[in-house]
Amino acid sequence: MVPSYIYNKTMKDGILAPNTVMGDIVPDLSIKEELDLMMGSIDKKDNANIAIWNLDGGKSVTVTTESPMMQQLLPNSLKYKGPLLSGAVATLGKTRTPYSLRLTTAKHASGTSINYILTMPLLPWEMSQLSYEFFEYTPTSSGEVKTKKIGEIPLSFTDIRMLHMFGATEKFIVVPLWNLMFTPESLTHVLYDMTHMCKSISFAYDKPFYLYVMSIQTGETYKFELPPARGVHLMNTFERINSKGEIELVMDAPTTSDVHELDLNKFCLFDVLKIPNMKDTEFLYKNMPWNTTLRRYVLNIDTMQYSIEDFPRNWLQLML
Repeated sequence: MVPSYIYNKTMKDGILAPNTVMGDIVPDLSIKEELDLMMGSIDKKDNANIAIWNLDGGKSVTVTTESPMMQQLLPNSLKYKGPLLSGAVATLGKTRTPYSLRLTTAKHASGTSINYILTMPLLPWEMSQLSYEFFEYTPTSSGEVKTKKIGEIPLSFTDIRMLHMFGATEKFIVVPLWNLMFTPESLTHVLYDMTHMCKSISFAYDKPFYLYVMSIQTGETYKFELPPARGVHLMNTFERINSKGEIELVMDAPTTSDVHELDLNKFCLFDVLKIPNMKDTEFLYKNMPWNTTLRRYVLNIDTMQYSIEDFPRNWLQLML
């Protein structure tokens, strides 16, 4: 465990510190703990789902969680060095509440890393407007980390899409906002629903699948509305110039042929990991997304047209 806020609080109290999880929480969170998770400061938002970065030229190993707060360890001994919070993210925390930072960062060909933070305004009358904010991290020759905000994608409280993985090309990032949604029952239930993720995740069959393309240099965004689709991970993203000299962004992602496989309005994502269900072949074959395909999306940002192509299916695509 990294000696972060959650680790230290867990050791001090003798129980696992409050943390937003997919599964059942026993004993359940108190209202105070729910408030800490939702509205607490940046330094309380670090969990143990860790990915390794090298952000300062080998002087330390940086571990990031699904949190705006990253931790640094000495590269040989892995002794804890201290937290890393970029100035740009710290400034953001003065006006907006940060909720999560993606551990599945996109590594750019230049050596920089790109990730995002889900945020909500601090002012109560503005809380219905959330956004995914994207940052580029560049290690400098002095061993420091330079952070630049690339841009943001606004979200409405009534249409909060779940973002897990995005892709980076030389000049653009490709951001799929699949039809998985956070759907709190109401503002009065938002504390409970947003800290008990199985209570608030659903599939929007009646809404489009949004694919965004964002310029790394300018932050300009291009929004595509496509048929509903289920997805989590990406296989590949790249940019190309077609025969007409137009810019196309290509994204390959595993998805289900039928969006109704594993109806998330009936089940929770966590349900498929419960041992009784894993042993129940009737549950698995009726409710698991075995019927997968690798789907290619081609986005033309000059004409704002798109095309969709499904590749032949194979069992390796069950990485979905």
